[in-house]
Amino acid sequence: MVWDKLIGQHDQIFLVLCGHEHGQVLRTDDNKFGHDVYQVLADYQDRGQTAKDAGVKSAYPVGIGDGWLRLMTFDLGGATPVIQVRTYSTHYKKHSTESPSYAQWYKAQEKPKLSDEEFLRQDEFRIELSDFRARFGKPAAVTAR
Repeated sequence: MVWDKLIGQHDQIFLVLCGHEHGQVLRTDDNKFGHDVYQVLADYQDRGQTAKDAGVKSAYPVGIGDGWLRLMTFDLGGATPVIQVRTYSTHYKKHSTESPSYAQWYKAQEKPKLSDEEFLRQDEFRIELSDFRARFGKPAAVTAR
């Protein structure tokens, strides 16, 4: 309903950040104007490796998230604007791709059919905004104050 009544109806919406559905994924759909809308899902709330490391015994994951969050870097100045997405833990103080145990900790519960490499690719990727210039034009010059 949100897509049909809001997101897909407005051409200025090109990116949607969402959660509350465990795991992570990138999805691209066309709006009613035929332009890409990138939907980036990230929800780490059920992750509880830090609780396991601390010796917590529980049948259900102790969902404290392990400090995982998404870092997004926007480069709108190039010929093709790009968003670089990486996943970082404030607890482990490293990116998901730098943690040798990352897929072992989470893949079986979240995306068991993926290979470790496919699982990691959902945490670190680039979104090339190929139609961004056609939709929104060139960025305005910024003057220092």
